[in-house]
Amino acid sequence: MKLTRLVPAITAAAAVALLAGCSPMPSKVAVVNGSEITASQLQTATSGCAFTMGVADDQIRQAGVVQTLVLGKVLEDLAEAGGLTQDLLDEQVDQQLAQLTPLEGSASEVQQAQDDCRPLLRESVKVSALLQGLDQATALAVFEASDVEVNPRFGRWDPASASLFTESGSISISSAATLQ
Repeated sequence: MKLTRLVPAITAAAAVALLAGCSPMPSKVAVVNGSEITASQLQTATSGCAFTMGVADDQIRQAGVVQTLVLGKVLEDLAEAGGLTQDLLDEQVDQQLAQLTPLEGSASEVQQAQDDCRPLLRESVKVSALLQGLDQATALAVFEASDVEVNPRFGRWDPASASLFTESGSISISSAATLQ
């Protein structure tokens, strides 16, 4: 093979390898303290909650779902320390599910949708309960100590801002790096 053909082929292969190494995995939505939130989990929760609430999937803002799931995982240790048990969370989730009006469907479809929605509602209940009882300094310390990476499609974790999430970011930059 001539050198003029070999060099472009090697250059192209190297470019593909470099680009593949830099791009976030499409199946990863976020990583919180080593725990992954996958695109599959996001889609399951979104679809289940949409069905349970009687709305179309596209009426559920996925970035908001990601934010709730991330915050729930960030606050996991505080929940355990504060006595917010899975049983107590499940009881409150069951109360919320009972108030929702699902789209028409068989009993098994409704049950499946509620089961799919349950993880998101559990995190939502946890976040609401814990953030009401936390002082701002403690909350900020927990947020800043957390290792959070969010796929840029869903925003950027920014504990230094009032909203915690901003519109853009990089999955390859951890939250600790954004604080510097």
